[in-house]
Formats: sequence, structure tokens, C-alpha cells
Amino acid sequence: EVLKNEEAIFQFLYLFEKSNEFIRTNFSPSFQLGQWNNLRKMYHPNKKEELFGVFIDHVNAISPEKKIKRSDFNSIEFSINNEGLLSGSSPLITGFKVFKDWGFLTEFVVAICFALITALISIYLNSKRKRKITKFLAKSEIIYSDFDSKEISADDAISGLNVLKNEIEEYTKTNKISFPEAIFFYNSIREKVNAIEITININSTFLMLMDIFLEDDILTKTEFGKLQSFLEKIRPNISKNDYIIMKAKVELTWQQYGENEN
Repeated sequence: EVLKNEEAIFQFLYLFEKSNEFIRTNFSPSFQLGQWNNLRKMYHPNKKEELFGVFIDHVNAISPEKKIKRSDFNSIEFSINNEGLLSGSSPLITGFKVFKDWGFLTEFVVAICFALITALISIYLNSKRKRKITKFLAKSEIIYSDFDSKEISADDAISGLNVLKNEIEEYTKTNKISFPEAIFFYNSIREKVNAIEITININSTFLMLMDIFLEDDILTKTEFGKLQSFLEKIRPNISKNDYIIMKAKVELTWQQYGENEN
């Protein structure tokens, strides 16, 4: 039944011939196993390891100085397991071998490793800088949100934003944050500071109008209309919360000081 397995027979013959070829090339032609020995009876596919063992025991028994190892047969086994493909026949592997023979392999590997390490370091530093700038942006948003909700004053908000700006400048000087990232953060801070200053000016103008219109302790319909018109004009430039507060104050003032229609 085993003899009907042609693939096993061919593998056995290939192993036999290539093993003898290896011994002939690396040891001596006289160390080869002849066809007369019992090896030819081991053509069963499950006896491959025994086959290698016979070659190893035979050579090592008559070669006391140079020994043959199981790993010496790895290339033969590779070819058997990969339909005759020779170990190292891959174009990539062949290319590396050529580079090695020419003396370029070391330089090539060093260059590749250097490029890889440089890329990894760059990715790490960029990620680290991105985390820093994200942290500062989050802090600036918290400060502005606290100002918008009246938890801190305008002066405190501007002061806090300037502190963050100074910290960014220090990071930029030591290359912990890149210059383009710093510019992006400066623009963000400038927008928030401008928004706070606009709110301050608007509040100041609104309070001034209220004082002028109430000098006689009466808010006329015309003055009430002017305050309403003023609110609608400044609405796009102030927060929703500020608009609601100002509108409520105008309505309350009208209720308290509005001119009597009678």
C-alpha cells in the first residue's frame, strides 16, 4: 500500500540523494550511504526523522572531529515540505544575500533601522506635543466657559489666558511644542481675549445707556425701543447667557420705570 504513494517515494529519493550530496560536498564522498544499506527500506512518509537520524549517526561515527547536525538537513526538509522550493530561493532573500556578498547589507540594515527609529521617535514626539497643546486648549476653554457663566470675572479670565500663553511660549523655546502649534494656540487665545473684551465694552455701553435713559427716573417708549434695538444689534457678538440677562434687565426696568400711558 505504501508503495502506491508515489509522492512519498519521490520525497524519499529526493531526501536520499540530497543528503548524500550534502555529505559529499561538506565531508567526503566516502562518507555517503550506498544503496545497499537498510535505508532504502525507510520510504514510509512517517519515517523521515529516522532517515535523517541514520545519516547523522553514520557520518558522526566515522568523523570524530567534524560533526553533522540535524539542522544541517533543514534546507532539504524545507524543499520537501514546499514542493521542491529551495530554501533561500525567495527573491527578497536572494537580494539580501547579494547585498551581503557585496558588503552592503550592514549599511543597508543600519540605514533602515536608523530610518525606522527616527520615524518612531518623530511619531512619539509629535504625539507628545499634540497632547500638550490639547491640554492647553482644554484649559483655555474651561477659563472662557467659567467667564461666560459668570463664575470668574473678565479680568481673571484674561489673566488666566495670559498665563497659558506664557507657558506655551516657554514650551516653544525648548522645542516641546512646535512653532506652528504655538501660533495656532496664540490665535485661539487671541480670539477668546477679544471676545471677552467685546463683552466688557458692550456691558459698559449697555450700563451707560441705562444710566442716561434713567436720569429722570422715567424710561420712555422711545428709550425702551432704543434699548431693545441695541440688544438685537449686539446679540451676535455676545453670549446667549449675556443676552438673556440684558434682555431681562431691560424688561424689568420698563416695568419699574416705564412711562405711564395715561
